[in-house]
Formats: sequence, structure tokens, C-alpha cells
Amino acid sequence: MKSRPDIVKIQRLCMEAILKKQDVDIFVRNVYNELRYPIIVFDETLTLITYAFSRPFYFQDWEEIAERGSAPQQKIIDTQLDYQDIIYRNGKPTLITWGTCENHPQTCCPIFHNHFLYGYIGIDLGDSPFVDVVMEINGIMAGTLGCLLYEADDEHRGIISPQQYAQQLLLSDVPDQQVINAYESQFSPPYVLAVLYFPNANEVELQYTRGYICKTDPNTIGCSSESQYLYLLFSSVSGHAVLQEIEDLLFRLSLQQTFCYSLSDFFSDIRTLPDHRVQAIHTQSVGSSLNPTRKRFSFRDSYMDIICYNTIERLGENASLPYALRQLAAFDKREQSDFLTTLSCYFDHLCNLSETASALAVHPNTIRLRLNKITELIGLDVRDFEVARQLYTGLNMMRVLQHYHVPEQNQNGE
Repeated sequence: MKSRPDIVKIQRLCMEAILKKQDVDIFVRNVYNELRYPIIVFDETLTLITYAFSRPFYFQDWEEIAERGSAPQQKIIDTQLDYQDIIYRNGKPTLITWGTCENHPQTCCPIFHNHFLYGYIGIDLGDSPFVDVVMEINGIMAGTLGCLLYEADDEHRGIISPQQYAQQLLLSDVPDQQVINAYESQFSPPYVLAVLYFPNANEVELQYTRGYICKTDPNTIGCSSESQYLYLLFSSVSGHAVLQEIEDLLFRLSLQQTFCYSLSDFFSDIRTLPDHRVQAIHTQSVGSSLNPTRKRFSFRDSYMDIICYNTIERLGENASLPYALRQLAAFDKREQSDFLTTLSCYFDHLCNLSETASALAVHPNTIRLRLNKITELIGLDVRDFEVARQLYTGLNMMRVLQHYHVPEQNQNGE
């Protein structure tokens, strides 16, 4: 039977590690040499940070993490996040004796520093009778590791680490100037903000996704809000190829974890980030209202939908649609004509007669005659830029009304 662990000696090792700013590998191995209980430390994505136990050591997940560097992603999503959620919500050493741990009881504790989650530390109890003592040691080690990981990150990143300023930068309406300067000194524009919405997820799932994406793209910082939103700020988004890589990553994860996401417009001044946060949230809100089955929305692609939806929702259909288009729609219905379709196709093809004719499978002269008839019916020259701009916006409003549900209110413009 194992002897009772000496907490005083462990505390001394922890104090020495903090004072000397030890590497986490050295610290964990020093504790293991004193404790002789298997120890493993992993981040919020269940990627290995360090471990200390003799091999072979039979506990399937730990062996797998030590061998591969992390557990398989699908296994994490399917099972391990349940454990992590319990540990995270508890916020202190937690004894786990069920599920895959049924025959391998262990204590596990989240590693926090300055309210930032760095990961978890687990200690296998085996047949030890000193459960309470090992759990106390688990908590002491977690606190020490938080300090060490913070220091290591601080040295790697600079004076202020992303973990320190991510939440203040992403969630504050008026970010601190020091935070802005620290971010700008390490991450260059242009920037894009992504807002991920998890309708059924817990905080751990948001933390896992944040950690996974930030490790995949080191030009990214992220934090979750008190609700079910995760904010990710991507920097150095220099062109379409970079943006496509971001979208591919988000879309792949969204299929696994059931979230939807929206992207703000590009921007270069980090001081405007609060405006782009509102922009991305509103894009997601309008997009999901118009098309609940979609997972991905972007401000650029959805801009016309956003304008049309908000105008119709605020003013109602009658006040939003140009009278000329309502005249044309009534004529089409009465005469069984297709002038609205022709006009929409004409604008979609940038007012090019040949391309419009090809799209509608008619002769360009036919398109010319139809445009003349439309001009006669509505009393407006559709070739005039200002007229075309207004009609094009109105046609998009009609499309929103025809294909999506917009709450019917203020129909009298009140």
C-alpha cells in the first residue's frame, strides 16, 4: 500500500517551481518523484502538455494521449467533453469514478490563471486510501501550473499575452488603450471577427473550440461570452485564400459540434472592433431568421438581405417596396407577363443586354423591347443609374418577402 503523501514537501516543490519559473515538465516530474502517483496535464483541447508516469501504464485515454499527443477529436467531442464540463463547472479537484474511469478512479482539476482556462491536471489514484490528500495536492498543483503556464506564455508572446487581453478586447465596448496597443504590436491587419453561436453547448465546448482554433491558427485570439457565443478575432487576413482557410476550418467544426457562425466585414482599425462585433452578431441573427438551416453567414454576402430584412421589419411591406415595382408586379399578375423576372435578370447581369438575353434564352432585341415596355409602364427609365439602384434594392426586398419569413409588423409604417 502506498504511504501517505507529504503535502508539505509538495508545497515546497510548488513554491520552488514558481520562484525559479521552472519548465512545467521539470515541475511535474519533480512532484511525481515525490508523490509516485501517475500525473498528466493537458490543455482545454485534450492535447498533452506534460505527463509523468511509468510505462506501460494502463488507462486507455491517458495512454492514448501520451502516445498520440491528444485524444482523437471525435472521441473528445463524443465523450471527454462531458467529463471536462463536470470538472470545469466544479472549478476545483473532482473525483471521477464512473464511465471510462470506473476501474481507474482519478482526481482532476481545471488550471486557471487570471480567469483564463489553460487546461486540466489529472492524478490517478489507483487503490490509494488517501483520496482527500491527493485531491488537495491536485488543487495545489493546478494553481502552480497556472502560474507557470502564464509565465511561459508571457515570455513567448511578449509583455502582455493574448490570454490576458482577449476577453477585454473582444467583449468590451471601449477596450483599454494598453490592450489595443499590445494587440496591434503582435497582430497585423486586416482583421475579421467571427461569432460562433452554440444553441445547445456548454462552456467547456466553447472553450474546447476556442483552444482548437487558436492552436490551428496562431493569428487568432478568442473568448466566450456569458451566453452561448464564442468570439474569434482573426488577424493578417490578407486575401481570399486566407479567408477560405478560416471558413473551411469553421465549417468543418460546425458539422461536428452543431454551431452556426457569422463573419464581420474586413477592418484595419482595431478600435472599431465593437462595431464589427455588433455587425457579426446582427448578420447571424438576420441570416438565421431568414434561413434557419444554414450554418454560415457573412456580412459581405448577406449585406443586401440585412438591409432589406431590417427595412421590411421596421416599416412593413407597403412602406418598403417602391410603388413602381408593385405596379409591375400587378401588371405581371394580370397579364401573365414576366417583366419582373426580366428586370431582375437584367440587374443581376450588370445591365448587360447580351448576357441577360443569354440567361433568359431570348434575343437581345427582345430584352430591349421589354425594358422599353417596363419604362413605359412605370414611368421611370430603368437604364438610369439612380432608378436602377432603387429598383434593384426593391427587387431584393421582394425576394426576401417571397422566400423567407419576415415578422409582419408596422404594416402602416407606424
